[in-house]
Amino acid sequence: MPKTVMLSEQAYKALLKEKKKGESFSDVVIRLTTSKTKLSDYFGIWSDIPDAEFQRMLEAMQKGRKGIRARI
Repeated sequence: MPKTVMLSEQAYKALLKEKKKGESFSDVVIRLTTSKTKLSDYFGIWSDIPDAEFQRMLEAMQKGRKGIRARI
């Protein structure tokens, strides 16, 4: 049974941006809220990254977190 949902203009525009040709708004909501993967699917995803590259990425993430904390 169809339902009426009120959206702010901002929410409507965000949903409209995600809408693909031929897709209904219901289809968009279902597509965006249905997870096809489990968190465990990502375990080990970075296992083939060389140690030096992983360390560089880790340092960049930590630096970014410090910047966030400084703004809070």
